[in-house]
Amino acid sequence: MKITTLSLKTAWRILLLVTLAACTEIASTSQFTVTPPIETLSRPTLTPPSTSTPRPTLTPASTPAGATPIVSVEPIRFAVIGDYGDSRQAELDVSNLVKSWEPDFIITVGDNNYPAGEASTIDENIGHYYHEFIHPYIGTFGEGADVNRFFPILGNHDWDTSEAKPYLDYFELPGNERYYDFVWGPIHFFALDSDLREPDGIYQTSPQAFWLKDALASSTSPWNIVYMHHPPYSSGKYGASLELQWPFAEWGADAVLSGHDHTYERVMRDGIPYFINGLGGGSIYTSETPAISGSAIRFSEDYGAMLVDASESDVTFQFVTRTGLLVDTYVLSDTLGSVVQKDTIAPQTYIAINAVEINPTTAIFKFASSEPGTLYCSLDGSSFSTCTSPMKYTNLQGEAHEFQVYAVDTAGNVDTSPAQYRWAAHDWRSSLQLRGR
Repeated sequence: MKITTLSLKTAWRILLLVTLAACTEIASTSQFTVTPPIETLSRPTLTPPSTSTPRPTLTPASTPAGATPIVSVEPIRFAVIGDYGDSRQAELDVSNLVKSWEPDFIITVGDNNYPAGEASTIDENIGHYYHEFIHPYIGTFGEGADVNRFFPILGNHDWDTSEAKPYLDYFELPGNERYYDFVWGPIHFFALDSDLREPDGIYQTSPQAFWLKDALASSTSPWNIVYMHHPPYSSGKYGASLELQWPFAEWGADAVLSGHDHTYERVMRDGIPYFINGLGGGSIYTSETPAISGSAIRFSEDYGAMLVDASESDVTFQFVTRTGLLVDTYVLSDTLGSVVQKDTIAPQTYIAINAVEINPTTAIFKFASSEPGTLYCSLDGSSFSTCTSPMKYTNLQGEAHEFQVYAVDTAGNVDTSPAQYRWAAHDWRSSLQLRGR
């Protein structure tokens, strides 16, 4: 366990006052009872940075008025959304998913207000879906929170209007509001501005980086999480941001969260996880580029968000799609000697609903598994055979059709409930029936 000394570091004690409505039904799907295998990682032993290195004089992120230091460390639950502010059905679906979890608070990894961060779109893109978490809330979509439970960071689209003025006017955040820190329960959060337009810079020798290094060194929390918009490591469309590959683990970070690439990915570097979470509502990017070293899982088939449960002894990260599919689970543990358990859990197989292409004589399906392995497909009751996504069927005959697919992971675990898609040729536009994901 990390050994710390007590200090009056920036901290908030927040009262949880709002219980939110359950997620609205998105599509008629079967409910799986299995979950992907959980990876568990012992917290690495790190050498604190030297305190003799000269530092510029910086103004730390201030504690909000009325906040008091935390006197107890209770378990917490929070959600992470990224690249979400597009005011479409996908954002509504993800917001309903998030609210169904009843999180203590939400953090964002940027691009809160598409397309250009304008004042005319910010409340529609953010407050419309998340006003219950924002304090003070100055929009028109209902009541805000009594205390702030929404902690965004700037994305490149948020910077595109008037030096991010609409964003800075809309939110009331600690410090200079572009980058800041706060403590909630067992986690010390460090919110960075990764855009090149940040006045205090984004390179390892910048004032912002010196602020982070000092703040991590003085943190007394069991866990330290850094989040920003641009990913230091990514296999996606935009790839890694080399200027942001700071020594986060060496400085004391336990995990790094980001967005920008509209996919989900978990990359392991320097003994800590780097999460890319950009599926909150903006257009999805396909995962066609090669995976970089350390990439453990990639997903781009549907929208979703991260659910995080944390205590003093462990932090569990999950990525869940808007239909409830659990894509990834990762656990940070403070228990020495934790090991990855043998995989005995079956994978989940799903069909990408929005990517299905059907007409009276042709059908194209995209599908995937929650774990690496082999996929098996069947059409109209035929024997299952190995297949890859996408699968195209032509010259279809007859009225009723059914497509099925299931996965077998690399450990040999079998999904015994294949994902299914049924349709009728005479009324394929309106009478589709789905079972699976």
